[in-house]
Amino acid sequence: MDASAAQEQVHEQVRVRLAAAVGADAADLGRIAEEAALRLRESRQEPDFKVRSADFATDPFFVCADRYWRRRFADSPSSDTALVCARWIAVRTTAECRSAVREQWTLGNGFISRSHMETREQLEEAARGIAGDPEAADLALTLLLYHTGKLRANFAFDDRLLALGQRGRLRRAMSPTA
Repeated sequence: MDASAAQEQVHEQVRVRLAAAVGADAADLGRIAEEAALRLRESRQEPDFKVRSADFATDPFFVCADRYWRRRFADSPSSDTALVCARWIAVRTTAECRSAVREQWTLGNGFISRSHMETREQLEEAARGIAGDPEAADLALTLLLYHTGKLRANFAFDDRLLALGQRGRLRRAMSPTA
C-alpha cells in the first residue's frame, strides 16, 4: 500500500470511529476522541473532517480535533503552531462555529502552554509572516488570542499589554480614529 492510500485508510478509520461515537456518553466520547487524535498525531496527519460545532459534550469530531491540536501545541507551543491551527480552522470548521472554536482552542492552548513565552522578536517575525496574507486578520486574531491566553495564565497580561501600548502599535490599533 502506498503512503497516500495508508493515510486515507487512517482518515477513514478515524471518521468511522468518530461517527460511531455520536450519542455516546461523555466518558466514552472523550476516550474515543482521544484515541483518534493520538492515531492522527502518531501518523503525522491533521484531521481531514469538518467540525460543525464547538460542543464538547456531544460532538466527537470537535473533541477529536481539539485533542489533536492540544497535542500539536504541547509538542510545539509557538506562533507557528497557532498559525497552522488558524489555517486549519479556516478550512475545516463551519462558519457558524468558527469563532467559538478559535477562541476555545487558542485561549485554552495558550493557557496550557503558558510556560513557553516567545520573545518580542519571534512575535514580530510571526506578524511579518502574515502581512499581505488574504487571511491576515483571522491569523492575527488567532495569534492575539493564543498569546492572550499565555499572558493571562501567567498574570502578566497588563505588563505585556502596557509594553505593546508603549511601543504605539496597540494604541494605534485600538484607536477609534485608526
